[in-house]
Amino acid sequence: MEILLDASSLNYPLSGIGYYCLNLYKSLLKVNSGKHNFHFLWHHKKIEDEEAKFLFQALEESRSNLIFQKEYFQNLSPFVPKLHRYLRYADRRLNSLRGFNTNDYDVYHGQDLLFDIPGKARDISTIHDLTTVKFPGFHAEVNIIRNEKKLNYLRENASAVVSVSKHTEKDLLEYYPEFVNRSHVIYNFCHEIFEKESSSFSTEIIDKLQLRNVPYLLSVCTIEPRKNLIQVLRVFELLKQETKYKDIKLVLAGDYGWGNSDFNREFSEHKYKKDIIITGYLRLEDLPILYKNALIFYYLSLYEGFGLPVLEAMKVGSVVIASNVSSIPEVTGKDGAVLVDPQSLEEVLEQSRNLLEKPSLREAYRQNGMKNSAFFQPEEIAKQYLALYEALN
Repeated sequence: MEILLDASSLNYPLSGIGYYCLNLYKSLLKVNSGKHNFHFLWHHKKIEDEEAKFLFQALEESRSNLIFQKEYFQNLSPFVPKLHRYLRYADRRLNSLRGFNTNDYDVYHGQDLLFDIPGKARDISTIHDLTTVKFPGFHAEVNIIRNEKKLNYLRENASAVVSVSKHTEKDLLEYYPEFVNRSHVIYNFCHEIFEKESSSFSTEIIDKLQLRNVPYLLSVCTIEPRKNLIQVLRVFELLKQETKYKDIKLVLAGDYGWGNSDFNREFSEHKYKKDIIITGYLRLEDLPILYKNALIFYYLSLYEGFGLPVLEAMKVGSVVIASNVSSIPEVTGKDGAVLVDPQSLEEVLEQSRNLLEKPSLREAYRQNGMKNSAFFQPEEIAKQYLALYEALN
């Protein structure tokens, strides 16, 4: 079977969907055993991210085929860097319009932007969340319009859609019930680096941030309204007012997204902002040790389609306080994390104190989290995708 996969999200720096594609495609190559021919659609020949380089080296050594689209506008990016993502999108769309089609393939698995390439292949697409539909206030208008176009196209043309959690599928069918006979749930999984022995974790970031032997709390996410980081700032401020927690720091690992005026104001007025570290975008290899050494990992998002950082934290044995909303309880299980109302400051503060003051409770959640995370196995999930591709052919 000839399978075409959209690899256009493998663009440095990798986003959440970029990591999803990277993890899935590497696992598909492992489980394929030469049974099918994979073809990867990528948008230009400059491969900057080290992980993406590794993947493409693996592709070239396998029976897979790389299909490079032409660059029309993206070579202007160095001159107008703020427009980089829009130039990249324009290239993708123009390539699609200039005659590229899927006629030579049996299945086409589209992702974020290249979902509507014409041709005879059976179309499948992954739905990562329904935030643009359920919570449009969390998104820029351009994202809302783009995702509405994607869902409308899939409604008419997709042979199958995959949701990354049962909750995401529930949301999808609530708004688009016509997908009911084409809907599948296949969970996400995290990168293999989080499966390694902790003794192999890089500690470079600990020294860079001057965190060696320093107690700290952690959150890993893009800084944007949906991630609810203002709540984390407020919990941290209340904890710091107690003498026994005066030496704790807060690390916010992630790049700035959009709509950050409220966060910036809260941070600028924070009583303990000198003890808050905002790292910006971090390399994948920096994350395992950051998770593992944190006293508590917070993920107080107001809505998630899956919640990959929660799984990453559990994999390496971090103690997690996470939201009890949307898909997150599917990831943690009943006892893999402390689940809280993300909008209740009192509840988050109380549970934080419990974990900080009770080592046995922390250890119980740590062990349960690691145990529950074992459900999300890369090769098993890749096999589910292969089975779906085969069923569509």
